[in-house]
Formats: sequence, structure tokens, C-alpha cells
Amino acid sequence: MTDLKYIVSRMRKMPNNMRHRRGFGVQSPWSFNFVRNVLRQKYPYYAYGYLSELRKIMNAKKVVTRKQGELLFRLANYHKPDAAIIVGKTCPAIAACYINAWKTDATTLCLSQEISEKDAAVLDKMGIWHEEGDMRELCLKHCDGDGKKLILMYDEESQPLFKDVVGTVDDDTMLVFMNIHTDAGRKNWREIIGDDCVNISFDLGKTGIVVLDKTKTPGHYSL
Repeated sequence: MTDLKYIVSRMRKMPNNMRHRRGFGVQSPWSFNFVRNVLRQKYPYYAYGYLSELRKIMNAKKVVTRKQGELLFRLANYHKPDAAIIVGKTCPAIAACYINAWKTDATTLCLSQEISEKDAAVLDKMGIWHEEGDMRELCLKHCDGDGKKLILMYDEESQPLFKDVVGTVDDDTMLVFMNIHTDAGRKNWREIIGDDCVNISFDLGKTGIVVLDKTKTPGHYSL
């Protein structure tokens, strides 16, 4: 039923989505550039090959699709965060690997209630730090402080933590929300983009991106 609702919702938005798909109809120069050169970028980055193989080895095709993983890589490569933080009820290790690949000495943290031994072993091998425990406590502990951050909230359980996190991070933080197409995810997404702290949002159907920076022209876009 959720999939059917998602398909119907996307069909209703199709005329607007087609208008914004390549940046057309996006009035803000920054948002136009972001849509054209990040969200819709087709350049075959060097990291895509081995990350795709890693997805197969980890049997993680249903956890993060190839398109989603490559988007996460491009976001990190564009945003160049001082630290990237991935939050989820279960640790999406492959998502952390895609984000971490933007830089050889990137600082990436994976926070979750639980993590499998297999995923933990991969993260250790990739040099990605991980911690298990209460997600809210972990977020407040690691999201606080200065520095540009890229924060991925992977599932419906982690999305509501936006309200706790947004008050502790700098304005140049970018937040990414996956699985916003489910019933719970869509409800969470509406509440997130309705928050006064959110200046720009991009709805890609299953993934949402939020920008807090008030120096940029505000806007909310469905792509």
C-alpha cells in the first residue's frame, strides 16, 4: 500500500518535477547550480566502481541503491564537511562508505542502536568510526560543536531527531533524509521542511535534502 501511495504521489507531482528536474524553474542561482551540478550530475566519479563492488560484496543492494549511494558521494564531495555523521536504528554501513569515499582522510561517524558484526568489520576496515547506543544521546553528543557537517538520517526512527540536532549544529550543516517515501517518512518530512530553521529543501521522492544557511535564497523544490 505504501508503494502505491508513493507512486500516485509522484505522478501528481510529475509536472512540477519535470519543470525542476534539470534546474529549470529554480530561481535561486545557488539552488540551480546545486540541482544541475550535484543532484543531476552524471560524471562517472572514480569511486563509483569500487563502491558498486562493495555493495555487492556486502549484499547491500536493498539497503542503499546505486543511485542513492552515488548521490551521497556527490553530496559529500560537494559539501566537503569537517565531519559526516550517519544516524540510523541499524547502521547503514554501505551509506557510510559512500559518504566517506569523498576524501582519503575523511572524518565519518556511524551512530546506531545496533550494528551487525559484518558491517562493523567493514567500517573498521574502511576507517569509519562507529558507536552503538541511544540514538538521541549519540546525536546530541556528536552533532554538537563547531564545524561544517553532513548529517544523514537513514530511517523513520532517526528522522524525528532532526528537532534535537538542528539546535546544536552550525548553519552551514547539510542534512539528508532517506526513506521519506513511506507513510511515517512522509509525515516526518512534512514536519522537517515546515521547521523555521529550514531555508531550502529538495524532495527527490525517496530522499530529502535540507539546507539551513539563511544567506541563500529560500525555496522548497520537488525533483
